[in-house]
Order: sequence, then structure tokens, then C-alpha cells
Amino acid sequence: LVLLDREDEMNTEFLPPLPDTGEHQSAEPREKAFNWLRHIGLLLITAANVDPESPAAQERHGVYFNVLRGLLNRSARLVVAMMKISSDGRHGEAAAILARCTVEGAVNGCWLIDGQDEGFFERYIADGLKAESKFCDLVRANIEERGGKAWAVERRMLDFEKRAYELAEMSEEDVLATPKLQDFNSRLVRLKYGDLAYAALYRVGSHSVHGTWPDLLDHYLEGGGPHLNIRDNDVPVNDKHYLVCSLHLLEFIRKYLGFAINPCDERKLFHDRLDLVEEKVFSEFKDSNQEDYEVTDYAE
Repeated sequence: LVLLDREDEMNTEFLPPLPDTGEHQSAEPREKAFNWLRHIGLLLITAANVDPESPAAQERHGVYFNVLRGLLNRSARLVVAMMKISSDGRHGEAAAILARCTVEGAVNGCWLIDGQDEGFFERYIADGLKAESKFCDLVRANIEERGGKAWAVERRMLDFEKRAYELAEMSEEDVLATPKLQDFNSRLVRLKYGDLAYAALYRVGSHSVHGTWPDLLDHYLEGGGPHLNIRDNDVPVNDKHYLVCSLHLLEFIRKYLGFAINPCDERKLFHDRLDLVEEKVFSEFKDSNQEDYEVTDYAE
């Protein structure tokens, strides 16, 4: 199994070293969760850099490989952004936005792999191309109104659209004939998530992305009515965001290995590492959230 840009075969040291501070009992829960998510970011990059032309790689459609490797790299970039923006324990509101995007990307990757033989990749690609073409149609109309005179930025947009179609190996007719992308809830159902998943992962998670009233109360306003105060830039990071992202990303990597790599010693080593990290993450989640699941009487 060969990593891109490397000529040597992978060995037992191809995986990044485990975080050492995560084992220290004195470390804060947020620090432990932070370190495990950072490690998973390195695992994402390692998986994305496996050469699709390696002797150990499975024979898959090249476009499918590109989509999944792009999603792996995107996930790793989001992890890096989350690390940087929340390294001092603040900016929890921004970390929530990044967490929501990270989880959705991981779910999409798992969904694509699960439905690879049912046209899910084509649906995913076509959904993006339809939006791109709709915008470029407006650009072309503006160029036509100017008598065929195009701005440099418009030429770049149209060139990008052409390249996107070519690399997808799809025509405009193919895209228009492709069934609509399933909504996120349907993707979760396909992956056998429970009924609570859509509300928790998507609907509630979208508060931070869209700036809803609950999000404003949670992150940007404080005090009692009738006039609330503007909250200072002191929103702490919720370690649950690190942990939930970690678990979804681990599952994405696990499914990608099954998609991309034939059974071999290196794949087993990678799977063993994923199992170990998942066990540690579950343990941290349980230890840091015990109080959240204590049962008490409740009355309105």
C-alpha cells in the first residue's frame, strides 16, 4: 500500500503516533477531546493520501475516489480550523458551526459509500453541478447582453464549470437526467441512525450555521428581559463537539478503508488504530458527560 508522494511501501510506522497527553488523568476533558480530534485529523490525511493506483487499492471508479478523497481532505481541513479557532478554549460558537459542517461531511461520505452501486455518487455530483450551471446560465445571459463581451471573472467562472463537468465525466444531459439528491434525513435513515439523529445532528446543529433565535440566546445575548445584553467573546468550547465529530469521522475513515483498500496487513493496522481511538473517545465522552445523564424529577 503506497502513500502518494512516497516511493517506500507503508509499514507499521505509517500511522501517526498516538497522543500522549490524552492519557494523563490530570488533563481537562476538553484537552483530552481536543487531542483525540487532532489525532483523527492526521488519520484523515493519511487515508486521503493512499494512492488509488497502489497494488493494494480496490478497483473503483476514479471519480468516486476523487469525491471521497476530497471529502476526507475537507474533513481534515475543518478539524484544523476547529483546532486553531478553539485552541484557547473560547470561540465555542464558531466551533459549533465547524462541528455541524464536519459531521454532515462525514455522514455524506458514509452515505455515498453505502449506495455506491445505486447511483449515489452521481446524485451527489449532479446536485452540485446543477447549482453551478444555474448560476453560470445567468453569467452567460449577462455576457450575451453585452454583445459577447465577458469580464475576466466571468471567464474564470465558466472555465471552472466546464472543468467540473469534464472531471465528473458527466454531460449537462446526464446531470439533468440524474435523480434528485436524497435529503439529509433520508441519508441518516439509510445509514440506520435513530429517530433522534436528524433533530440532534441537523436541525439543532443548524442553529449555529443560520443564526437562529436559540443560537442568539445561547451564544450572543445574555441577561434577562426586556432588553438583553450583548455577550462578550467568552463562549467556551463544548467538548461534546470534539467528541461527536471524532466518532463520525472515525466511521467515515473506517468505511473508506473498506471501499478503497483490499484486505492486507496495513488495512488491519489502520482498522486496529481506529478501534483503539474509538474506544478512547467513547471513554472520554462517558467520563466527561456523566452529570448530563443523572436522572432527576422534572416538572414544568
